[in-house]
Amino acid sequence: MTSVVSELTWIESLLGDLGAKLSSHATLFCDSQAAIHIAKNPVFREHTKHIEVDCHFIWENVQLRKLDLRHVPTTYQIVDILTKALPQPLYFQFLSKLGFLQLVCPACGGVSKKL
Repeated sequence: MTSVVSELTWIESLLGDLGAKLSSHATLFCDSQAAIHIAKNPVFREHTKHIEVDCHFIWENVQLRKLDLRHVPTTYQIVDILTKALPQPLYFQFLSKLGFLQLVCPACGGVSKKL
């Protein structure tokens, strides 16, 4: 999240130098509720000394209302198919959304079909 916020800060600065002003704050979607709680609440930051600088940077942007943090549940995180073991129904749902084809379908006589 820190690298994204850093890039957003740079883009905002660049647009300001070009004379453009952002009309609203940025919304950052994250799949980790723990990271969102740590970034929003200073009490949680006390227990995370090794990432204190990153948390402070994000917390400061949230407090200045430059950033809005939102949670994305796993059911909408299509990229999880590449990084996590998923339940079979969710796995096939994500494959379908990505447009993958099942190349071998024994039940269909070996003809490929869309998942």
